[in-house]
Amino acid sequence: MEINIADIYKKYSKFVYNVSLKILNDNKNDAEDVLQDVFIKLQKNNGSFENRSTIKTFIYRMAVNQSIDLIKRQRSQVNRAEKSCVIPAGRISDDSMLLDSLMSSLNGDQRAVVVLYEIAGYTQKEIAELLGMRYGTVSSILCRAMKKMMKVYREEA
Repeated sequence: MEINIADIYKKYSKFVYNVSLKILNDNKNDAEDVLQDVFIKLQKNNGSFENRSTIKTFIYRMAVNQSIDLIKRQRSQVNRAEKSCVIPAGRISDDSMLLDSLMSSLNGDQRAVVVLYEIAGYTQKEIAELLGMRYGTVSSILCRAMKKMMKVYREEA
């Protein structure tokens, strides 16, 4: 059965957003992503609604599935980043010349994340919240930065 996406969006977009917001632990950015994904998928598969349930139930199920899929993707990114990067247990030395050299090898995002993590002592989760990034993104940036700094350190040593 063909459905009018614009009408469905007007009627159920807040519902989809709120459902996904609860599943995603009040992460507004992720809930907005799910909202967009649900209606893009609904548009692509327009005509697949078979009237076995109400349209609200159908959309609810899509919102739940998209939210769960997003969580799985994020966990997968974090797991890949953790496997590919072993962050040294110790913090960066207070040797200012070495620190300047290492920090100058990084791009802006990498510098920001490293400063917050290594110098200010924030956790990766706190950094993600502070910078408005996903945890997996912060983990990946930190991993690449640490690898880059280790490379520069070995070259200078």
